[in-house]
Amino acid sequence: MALTTNIVAQTVEVLIQNQNDEKAQQKLADYLEYLACALFRLRQREGLWCDGVTIKLLEKRKAHQLFLSGEMWTAKGGASDQWQESAEILISDQRATKQGILIKLWVEDWEGEAQLDDLINNLRESASSAD
Repeated sequence: MALTTNIVAQTVEVLIQNQNDEKAQQKLADYLEYLACALFRLRQREGLWCDGVTIKLLEKRKAHQLFLSGEMWTAKGGASDQWQESAEILISDQRATKQGILIKLWVEDWEGEAQLDDLINNLRESASSAD
């Protein structure tokens, strides 16, 4: 299954309605692994990648906003050089005002943000250049 904006948006919508939906939480954690890698690339953190996200807290902040905190396995270079860092993620669904879905990520002393569409496009470009 290719990750799309609609797939992520549907999961975000489910979690805005019910933050305790464990299946949707796991899906979002899986998606965030890929989205974090794309965000690292877009914000000139080339070579840094995410190898998993564990959600410890998920709460609705505003009508269309989720806040997550947890742990992120990050790595630079090979898979043997990994470490775990605390992470916070803010997802703002601004589609009602035609602004898309904004993803903000804080990992230790680094932060970055991007529109979900841009992250999905980056993943597609990365996959096609690997072919």
